[in-house]
Amino acid sequence: MAAITRGVSVLGLRSTALSVRYLLPIRGDGKKKKKKNKNKQNQQQQQKAKLNSRLAKAAQAEKDKVKQTFVDPPLDSKWLEADRKRHKISNPREEEKRILLLKEWSRYKMDQHRSALIKLRDIYKCRDKALSELKILSPSLYAKALLVEPKLLPYNCKGPTFTPPITGYDQPEAEVSRK
Repeated sequence: MAAITRGVSVLGLRSTALSVRYLLPIRGDGKKKKKKNKNKQNQQQQQKAKLNSRLAKAAQAEKDKVKQTFVDPPLDSKWLEADRKRHKISNPREEEKRILLLKEWSRYKMDQHRSALIKLRDIYKCRDKALSELKILSPSLYAKALLVEPKLLPYNCKGPTFTPPITGYDQPEAEVSRK
């Protein structure tokens, strides 16, 4: 209120409560409506049109993929024979190329396996860190977090329920040790 009366006194008017009451509605008219920018609307319409055209092209490409069907080549009966064997390579250069390719493939698979193990290790570290923080914050929630949910990973094991006895087998007697 004091800031308003100071502003009124600066204008050279008498600062009374009545003058402030008349000036407040006048000050509220300062907001003007913003004009809508037609350029922005045009840009939005153009973006929508581009998006729709891209979606239409993607749908058309999907239809084209469905139209293309892969036909298996006719199989030769000699390829299906069980005794089919690979011919030995007489060229040492070809043999060396095969060996190098096999080594490269082994390195690739080893790197892939190593990266999977690293990811698992990181996941376990994060889990252990979260559990340790949970143990500090709320021991009851920590105890619930350690419980195993049987519904999450159901385990059904069906095996032989009856095994006929083996003829001529003498079962050894078990010795029970008590502490």
